[in-house]
Amino acid sequence: MRIYHWFYVSLLLAVTLGRLIQKVTMDTGGFASRYLPIIIAMLLITAYVGCVLNKPILNRYFWRGVFYFFSIVSLGALSFSFYLIISFGNTVIIKVAFIMLGLVIVFPALLSMNKYSHLSNTVWRK
Repeated sequence: MRIYHWFYVSLLLAVTLGRLIQKVTMDTGGFASRYLPIIIAMLLITAYVGCVLNKPILNRYFWRGVFYFFSIVSLGALSFSFYLIISFGNTVIIKVAFIMLGLVIVFPALLSMNKYSHLSNTVWRK
């Protein structure tokens, strides 16, 4: 793996670990609020590393299902951002910016997950 791959993986981990530390120290949220972002990040990182190293991890159908699920959730977050801007205007611009930043951070992992889980990928023919 090249250095920029390591930087991207570190970015995903840093963002989610920062959120976990914030939730734990402030004693807010439940199990899903605290640990779901790190679980999602680990899934994204696993698919990203599998794609970069061209190694099969689990099976293609699992990653295809995860890709479709994350894509639908990302589109929902994008739609929600537009709804917030239209409904509340500039009062929610910071919250919308954080949602958009999260989508920008996740986008490369989603692209690699799509490439990784595609039927024409040679990793699944071994």
